[in-house]
Amino acid sequence: MSHAVPPCIRCAVQNLQCDEGKPTCGACQGSSDVCSYDWDLTKSYIFDAFPKQCNYNDRIQPFPEMSNWVGGRFGSMHRVKLKEGGCVALKALFHNQPQVGATAYLISLREAWIWFNVRHPNIVPFLGIADFRYITYSGLEQVCLISTWMEEGNIMQYLIRHPKADRIGFLLNAVDALQFLHSCTPPIIHGALKGSNILIDVRSGHPRALLTDFGHERARINYGAEYELQSPFPPSLAYRWAAFEHCCPSKFGFTEWEETYTVASDVFELMRTCLEVLSERMPYYNVRRDQDAIIKSIRLINPQRPPDCHPALDDNMWLFLERAWSLVLTDRPDLSEVRVFLQRYQPLDREVFADRPS
Repeated sequence: MSHAVPPCIRCAVQNLQCDEGKPTCGACQGSSDVCSYDWDLTKSYIFDAFPKQCNYNDRIQPFPEMSNWVGGRFGSMHRVKLKEGGCVALKALFHNQPQVGATAYLISLREAWIWFNVRHPNIVPFLGIADFRYITYSGLEQVCLISTWMEEGNIMQYLIRHPKADRIGFLLNAVDALQFLHSCTPPIIHGALKGSNILIDVRSGHPRALLTDFGHERARINYGAEYELQSPFPPSLAYRWAAFEHCCPSKFGFTEWEETYTVASDVFELMRTCLEVLSERMPYYNVRRDQDAIIKSIRLINPQRPPDCHPALDDNMWLFLERAWSLVLTDRPDLSEVRVFLQRYQPLDREVFADRPS
């Protein structure tokens, strides 16, 4: 599907109706924001769509474009230094792609705008945007998303170093964040829940889990072929965690792939992540090759229950996980029920390690 880029930057970024009036469109009349049709990233108009403090071009220490790479399924993620000290995370959805143009800018800017307006204690804070070319020695121009750097990494990395951590508490943090996203208008579906997308924040002295990378599936949904064409990292599904309906839409009565991204699919993937956190193994732990895990997902076969897991992964928990992975979407629990169920296990999680030496 082809998407024409609306000429007015403000309307495009905020997803407003633009009548393309000049010099000022109807939506921008009466607004203090500048109405601009110039999508040249070397000028200030794109950055003017956000508050001044969100422009990180002059705050980041320039770096070689392939350095400080810390991964990323959608685009590339970098740990970069600020000139005033400290580090931030930099996300480039279209890493060093030539001629990405206004459509790629729009995809990144809409993601940035949604993230900018989503503020919750259990969601990684959005800080701003920057031009990849401006802040690197050899990078090409594109809009990058800047967020708070979490030194402890993701939940699975944290549990390796801190096996006595409150796993159920972290999962409840994720439930809180998801409930908030789903309460937005329109609801925001995470679409890519797994352990690597739950970061641990210890800055307050009390570790808590924060969701990240929510909504990047939405870029693929909204821009389809254009997103995949312009991204050098084809966003294939993380099949070990992905809701079955993502793998086989037609088997669930969906005619369009994007229709499969629902509150129910987020619950499915949250509970796959619960399995990962409590077992410290990926779903389908006994399936070594990803290709074989993909086949099982396409055949709608659930993972096997791993041995030697956290005590919370008992028979009742396993039955609840299987219900959350039901082929009947309406049979899956909602997040309120997930919260109540997990809370029953929080005292157990604390008792498990209460008498063990550090």
